Amino acid sequence: MRLRLLDLGGVSGLRSQAVYHALCDSVSAGGPDTLAILFPTNPYVSVGFHRDLEAEVDLSFCASHGLPVYRRRVGGGTVYLDADQVFFQLVVHERHVRMSVDRAYAELLAPAAVAYRALGVVAERLGINDLAVDGRKLSGTGMASIGDAVVLVGNVILDVDHAAMAGILRLPDSTAAAWVEASMRRWVTSIRGELGTVPTYDEVARQLRAAYGAWAGEPLEVGRLSQREEELIRATEERLVSPDWLHRDGYERTVARPSPVRRVKIRARRWDAFFDWESSAGSIRTSISADDGVIEAVRFAPDDGLREMAAALVGRRSSEPGIVDLVAGTVGTTVGLRLAELLAIATRPEG
Repeated sequence: MRLRLLDLGGVSGLRSQAVYHALCDSVSAGGPDTLAILFPTNPYVSVGFHRDLEAEVDLSFCASHGLPVYRRRVGGGTVYLDADQVFFQLVVHERHVRMSVDRAYAELLAPAAVAYRALGVVAERLGINDLAVDGRKLSGTGMASIGDAVVLVGNVILDVDHAAMAGILRLPDSTAAAWVEASMRRWVTSIRGELGTVPTYDEVARQLRAAYGAWAGEPLEVGRLSQREEELIRATEERLVSPDWLHRDGYERTVARPSPVRRVKIRARRWDAFFDWESSAGSIRTSISADDGVIEAVRFAPDDGLREMAAALVGRRSSEPGIVDLVAGTVGTTVGLRLAELLAIATRPEG
């Protein structure tokens, strides 16, 4: 497979998003399949195609920290991106990716895992589309069909700003924000976090180039953006900064009843979640962490009379028999049924 390499180095945050969108248009029109490697020179926030901006992003935090917000055409959640992340953006014609989503991720992410190993970190695919080491997330990735092209976007995280990653998210209160940041510090890592040192951009680019060249079956052809692609990038930049595009309704806003649970994905199959429920004593705010559907931590506030129930929930799946009886025995049948329903929403492994 012939694959062009675009080693773009440092580009603006806006351009780092516009490049792969424009390359999808280029490949769809007959342009070469391409691997772009680059990094953003300024930090910013990227919102998934389908997400509700106001529900997902703490816009006040972003404004106060000078963080622009862009909506991408790839799905997934809200992410913080900065110069300590090297992006790889693989754009190929759809005829090369006629397979299931799981198989596509397995094939297209395998070279990135090889590059990580060459850099000294034993990365493996976790879930559908995370790369991780010993359960700690190393890279978040996404894939989308745009026109007749398929794009895989991912990052090699050199260093990580956990406070910023949590700070950009709209959460119920400061307790929830601290809860999410603590989870990210435990379960999201970087090359510095694993090795204590950071490779240069050139070294990361070299390993990505070698790994994807081996995958393609021949050395990558070093290229440059064509005049038409530059024009497509500029047009894409204009669209990405358009208020109409940023504030477009994602499908989440069109549902009849918004979810009562605020869920934050920490890494594949691991979620933090927050919700309120009404007890006989008033409103109870619940904070919960679950891994593959198993409750690892839960906190009720206020917790008067609920500490024993919280302790009993740890280590169990909300879907298992006996959970309804457990919570109903503490808070009553009617409230218990509702609480069990909310726990099930909060702890499902995916979605």
